[in-house]
Amino acid sequence: MQVHTDKSPAIRTTKSRVTVSPNSIKSIPITHKVINRIMVPIYLREQQQQQQQQPQNPDVIRLQQELEMWIQRYRELEQLYQGHKNHLVIITQYQERIDMLVQENHQMSLILEARIQEVQQWERSYYELQQQLQYTQTNRESEFQIQINQYSNVIASYEKNINELKSTLQLNQQEALQWRERCDYLQKEQENLRQYYENQRQQDAEILIQSADQQRQQNESEVYKLRNQLDMRMKELEQFKQQNHQLEQTLIEVGSSQQNYETKLLLLTQEIENSNDVFQKKAQQFEITKKRNQELEQENQILREQYDQFAQQLDFYRQKYEQEVLNQRKQESSKLDRERTLSEEMKRIQLQIEERDRRIKQLEVQIQANSQYQSQLIQLEDQCQLFQQEIERLNGQVRQKEQQIQQMQLHNEQTQQKHYKNENTLIKIQNEYQQLIIQQTTYQNNIEQMQRVKMQLEERIILLGSEIERLNDIQRQLMNELDQNVRTRRNENETINTERQKYSIIIEQQSRELSEYKLKLNQIELIRSQSDQLKSDNDRLNQLLRHLQNENEQWRQNYNKLEEQLQQDYETKIIMLSQEIERLSILINERSTEMETNRRKVTILEEELSKKRYSQEEKLAMLTSEIERLNLLNLSYSEQIEMLKTKLIKQDSSDLLLLREKNLYLNQEIERLQNLVEDLNKELEIYRLKYADQFGVGSKYEELLLYLSLYKVEIESLRAQLTDKEKEVNDMRRSQLAPYRR
Repeated sequence: MQVHTDKSPAIRTTKSRVTVSPNSIKSIPITHKVINRIMVPIYLREQQQQQQQQPQNPDVIRLQQELEMWIQRYRELEQLYQGHKNHLVIITQYQERIDMLVQENHQMSLILEARIQEVQQWERSYYELQQQLQYTQTNRESEFQIQINQYSNVIASYEKNINELKSTLQLNQQEALQWRERCDYLQKEQENLRQYYENQRQQDAEILIQSADQQRQQNESEVYKLRNQLDMRMKELEQFKQQNHQLEQTLIEVGSSQQNYETKLLLLTQEIENSNDVFQKKAQQFEITKKRNQELEQENQILREQYDQFAQQLDFYRQKYEQEVLNQRKQESSKLDRERTLSEEMKRIQLQIEERDRRIKQLEVQIQANSQYQSQLIQLEDQCQLFQQEIERLNGQVRQKEQQIQQMQLHNEQTQQKHYKNENTLIKIQNEYQQLIIQQTTYQNNIEQMQRVKMQLEERIILLGSEIERLNDIQRQLMNELDQNVRTRRNENETINTERQKYSIIIEQQSRELSEYKLKLNQIELIRSQSDQLKSDNDRLNQLLRHLQNENEQWRQNYNKLEEQLQQDYETKIIMLSQEIERLSILINERSTEMETNRRKVTILEEELSKKRYSQEEKLAMLTSEIERLNLLNLSYSEQIEMLKTKLIKQDSSDLLLLREKNLYLNQEIERLQNLVEDLNKELEIYRLKYADQFGVGSKYEELLLYLSLYKVEIESLRAQLTDKEKEVNDMRRSQLAPYRR
């Protein structure tokens, strides 16, 4: 039976690598008492075993050898541990000294930092003063640039307004040119219509002359050729129909021309409305300019407030202010010149407006001339009606004469009827011709054309009167011839009776044609009513033109009033601006005095700063000398550390001698243990039977191995602490010497 005599706890470990922290090492108390308490029971137990078992076992011998080897290692480690303990004491002393030096350096660094902070504060104050000066300068420059930009924007707006007015004037000029071209085109159309009407009149006169000559020849040649005459009359009627158709086309064209004139009148009214719109736009523009002026006044007030706010910050640069004032005066002079140019342009625009008013008056005169043309047309229509009445009266006289002839010559009724028919056809032709003349005259619009038409109508009336007299003479001649030819024509009564039927058919056709002509007369009356409506429309348009003229005059008056108000406003603004400039000049002078005072203050501050810098430089020199002294102390401490290192090396050599002696002692112990092992070999069988005791010995070995590993770890930790401390010392030296090396 083997009993554990030591009081140390049994530690079981595996064969794997054990990791132990330095804290765990420090927690284990490792002393000679503990080691003796572990080793003595082992030694006693071995002696007992040697006494019990004399025979030796090779395994036991091997274990004894290993145990001796571990004991030797243990002793070596113990010696190293004691040496390291001495080193630790020296290191702690050096650490305390280093801490003292570090505290002194820290205090010196705090003093230096305080001084540096004071210097930085003075530098910041200096930079802040410089920034304030730059800020005031930049603010002034920015304010003046803002003012310049505002005035330039105002000038640009005025220039835009001028350009818009110029564009409107150009548009008006273009419209005037277009109206001139239209007037020229209408004059050309009027000339073409005159030529066309003259050609038609000449053709009609030639046709009438030809028809009259033919009638003379027919009446003078033979009565037997009445059929041919009737055929000719029918052809003439067809020609007259064609002429009537042409005249209707001309009437349609004249109606279209009237529509064109109406459209032109509408265009004129539209132009007048456009001109009114232009005047309204101009009035709106003037209102906009007023609003802009109000906005500018508000901006001026804002600028004044800004000047009052920044008045306290005005410092340097008096010369720049004077130059800027001169530039402002130049700008104001340029603005005055521009305002003068604007006033000149406004006068020019007024002249253009007066020219437009003159053109409008000319158009009104033309419209009045058109109304005169219409009145002359009405007079001509009345004259035509008188001529129709005279023709009807003459026709009545002719009918009376024909009745006398019928009473006198019953047998010659057919011939009288033929003559009556011929006379009716002539009267119809004359009526149609007069109606065509009326249709032509109603749609003529120029005074010269109507006068020519009057002259031509009077000449034709004279010709018609002469022609009527000539026809009366012819009728007399025919009556004489009829008296002579009564006898010859009695035989022809039968033939004439046969022809009556034919002529009755012709009469029916002519009655139809009369109804058609009546319809045409109704159409002419409708056209007259339309002409009356056109007259009323012209009167209404004239009234509108007068009303528009009055409105234009009112707009002119308003425009003149607005111009006067604007001029007054500009003058007042100029006066206010001049006063403001004077006030600003006074402020500038005041600010210049303040700037001089501030300059003096700045010079005083600079002197104080220079004095403080001088004092700080002296302090820095003192600090540098102190730092050099500390560096010397550090060097002395480093020399002491090197001396201590040499001492440690010497101590290590002495320790080695001691270790050698201990090794000799251990060798002796090993021999003794070998003897014990031989004794133990004899007792192998007993150890086999008592495996528990062997297991206890193995646990002891494991405990020893654990202690050895703990010692190794502790040695390594101490070495690491030494290296860390050396690094800290070097870092402290470098950090303290770095600012002085720079």
